[in-house]
Amino acid sequence: MKDTGKEVNSVQSNVDLKGIQHLSTLHEAIINKQVLEITHQDFKTEEPYSVIFHPYILKRYNNRWFLLGLNEETCIPIWNLALDRIFNPETTI
Repeated sequence: MKDTGKEVNSVQSNVDLKGIQHLSTLHEAIINKQVLEITHQDFKTEEPYSVIFHPYILKRYNNRWFLLGLNEETCIPIWNLALDRIFNPETTI
């Protein structure tokens, strides 16, 4: 095959995404099966709230990152949190 020097793959990336700084912490928590306490600000509430969360997977969709897992308080097994709405994820004891 002849090398034409043309780019054949293009991956869209946005380094200015909010919450992207939490990716490594969340990734480690998933691998190590750690429970997290996450401060989250959704679109429905005026103030951030804390949630105890068992993370399963990180998912990128429409150039946004989401964390899927179990919300311990509501026992909803597939709860998703947008990373741009997450503040201070910390592992619990």
